[in-house]
Amino acid sequence: MKRDALWPDASGVVFSPASGGWTQMPRTIPMIASLIDELCGRDKAGRLYITLWAYEFGDGFVEVPDPALLALEAGYVTNRAERSFHERMGILRKLGLLRTAPLGLREFGFLLLLDPHHVIAKMHYKKPGSVPSHWWTAFVARCSAVGIALPSKDEVALFEELATAVDPFS
Repeated sequence: MKRDALWPDASGVVFSPASGGWTQMPRTIPMIASLIDELCGRDKAGRLYITLWAYEFGDGFVEVPDPALLALEAGYVTNRAERSFHERMGILRKLGLLRTAPLGLREFGFLLLLDPHHVIAKMHYKKPGSVPSHWWTAFVARCSAVGIALPSKDEVALFEELATAVDPFS
């Protein structure tokens, strides 16, 4: 293995999923987070999006444990951290990347992380220019490199129909 040839001690010094505490997410999530930040101007929500994926267990469902904790994990550390969390959650919902459901008095108690590849493709097809072309071409290349098939315009239309037809909280 190349790694062990370069670093013979690698198996003892890198994180191993066998130790627990790992998550799975699409390899494109960091790139999607950068697009979120680019689209949001100064209200960066990309870090929060990555943080939400760390709470997902393979089915797209996230139960928000504590908004203040998620705000801290996403890097919102000022005295308005929870307010920043709520504002950024609103941005992610408006972009169509997630659905939300309340828990008691909390607006964001439960989340459903939608397939970001369909959401981004929808933005690209439905609102030309909404996704910068330099980012889109790099995204297409990255998806191809990791084996993610981007949806066609017809598949995006079907996804949009499904995504809006069954959401009782929209």
